[in-house]
Amino acid sequence: MWVTTGIGAVINTAKVEPGANVVVFGLGGIGLNVVQGARIAGANMIVGVDLNSKREALARKFGSRTSSIPRSARRPRAVSSST
Repeated sequence: MWVTTGIGAVINTAKVEPGANVVVFGLGGIGLNVVQGARIAGANMIVGVDLNSKREALARKFGSRTSSIPRSARRPRAVSSST
């Protein structure tokens, strides 16, 4: 068994095609590699979501249109009930 991360997850697992829209949750090291992989794959729009707004600038350099969520935001009920 193996686990793909970053660029490999985008290309081999998700099989992102040119023109696709991609949302990346978490813009740490692996998330930034996912953004990079989506850009390499030719994704049309890449939206990065992270609780830490300090990661926004770097994610934009990697090709993301970033959207950060403040820590004070409430989790949606569906997420809360599944965790």
